[in-house]
Amino acid sequence: MTIQYGPEAKEVWDSCLYTGEEERDFIKTHLGPSLEKHGHGDVKIIIWDHNRDVIFDYKCQR
Repeated sequence: MTIQYGPEAKEVWDSCLYTGEEERDFIKTHLGPSLEKHGHGDVKIIIWDHNRDVIFDYKCQR
């Protein structure tokens, strides 16, 4: 499962852009506990599945 697709995509329609910290907090406080509660604690969560060419910039800028 991925949290957000195209983290560098700034779209003209409704979308979200998480910082690394926001993505971590969302997984830790909302998504992770919900998956666990509903018996899906074994689901793999993948971050930054797109825009891998700028992953180091993402980490350093945020």
